Amino acid sequence: MREWCLGIMEAEQNSIFIKRVSEWLGGISFSEMNKRLPEVATAIKQHDTTGMAETFEQISKRLKELLISVGSVYPDGSNILVVTHAFLMKTAAYLFDFENIGNLSNIGNADRMKLLFDGQNFRIR
Repeated sequence: MREWCLGIMEAEQNSIFIKRVSEWLGGISFSEMNKRLPEVATAIKQHDTTGMAETFEQISKRLKELLISVGSVYPDGSNILVVTHAFLMKTAAYLFDFENIGNLSNIGNADRMKLLFDGQNFRIR
């Protein structure tokens, strides 16, 4: 599954990316960024000069549509592997398990999470 389109920040070193986005949002911490993903996406889009950065609404819609599409094709109880990047995993956590987003600040590109789908809603386990 495709990661966020970061526009001018695409392929930037993580440390530089985090520093710049933090500055754009008033110096917030990395863990605070995870709780404010819509604002992170807005800041990236506002500073993007390529015209390619996505809004949080676009990112969320793309993620939900893909997960619902994949989840509805397979029978109940199926195990489905979806490969993506850390930012999109954090987006899933933000959308489906926001109360625990603070526990997920260390999600990396090689991490995993288990999403459960009941035919209408997702939850993280």
